[in-house]
Amino acid sequence: MLLIKPQQIQIGYFFVAPELNKLRKKFNVFHETTIFEDEEEKITDSEMTRSYDFTNITEADYPTIAMQIGIRPKYVPMLLKSFFSEASINLANLEDAVSIKDYAAIERYVHSIKGSAGNMKFNIVYDIFKSLEEAARLNDESFNYAKVLVPFREWISNHEEEE
Repeated sequence: MLLIKPQQIQIGYFFVAPELNKLRKKFNVFHETTIFEDEEEKITDSEMTRSYDFTNITEADYPTIAMQIGIRPKYVPMLLKSFFSEASINLANLEDAVSIKDYAAIERYVHSIKGSAGNMKFNIVYDIFKSLEEAARLNDESFNYAKVLVPFREWISNHEEEE
């Protein structure tokens, strides 16, 4: 279960403080400039509050992702490529660890994927992998690790095909 502070609102699968937009506007007025160097990189109010499904990321989602993780939109494709490349390698190693019930390795690979997902604000992936990590930490043999990884494998594969 995700804990949301009262001063946060949900945007798709992300949570953002509503005050962030006000702060950005005040900064721009005070400095009579923008926080973004290029006109094309300005994030509009509609882009900041746009909801999207992170399982099917498109170029239209880049401004929202950029705002959530604190980078410029032009860097989102590079960051996503890096995320999916690293996740694919870690997932392959994780699947091997699951097949031999190496709980220390499962925990290590799950922790890596969880951390990367958290950095990208893929909160649902983060929460799922947090549960996986806890099960591995407890050497929980009843937990169906392989079944939980199937949709994640499909998601990773879909993004690898797009590149």
